[in-house]
Amino acid sequence: MKAGQAVTLILTLLLAYVGLYFAVLALPDRWRLPDAVAARPPKGELWLKYLEIDDQWQIFPDYHGLPPAFFVPMHELDRRYLRPTRWEGVLWNRHRERDFDWMLKAVVP
Repeated sequence: MKAGQAVTLILTLLLAYVGLYFAVLALPDRWRLPDAVAARPPKGELWLKYLEIDDQWQIFPDYHGLPPAFFVPMHELDRRYLRPTRWEGVLWNRHRERDFDWMLKAVVP
């Protein structure tokens, strides 16, 4: 195999991997691999989809039954550089409609 062919093969495999990652994320929620072949969390471990703590949120990808370990490198690249606001962020002050402290600033005693 020549060097040019090896580079072409590696780039093709890399492009297929990236395409598969985004294709799996775009699948509808109701589509899953059959239970017989679907990846399951190890005993005593949970796979979360959404987490919110102290007005900070994080979304975890759903690979529709494919093993998450397969997509970890691509997900880290996506989460850090490609679409960081898609995966985590800070909620706007959602309690503002019940928090009237902002009105006290306008009141002059």
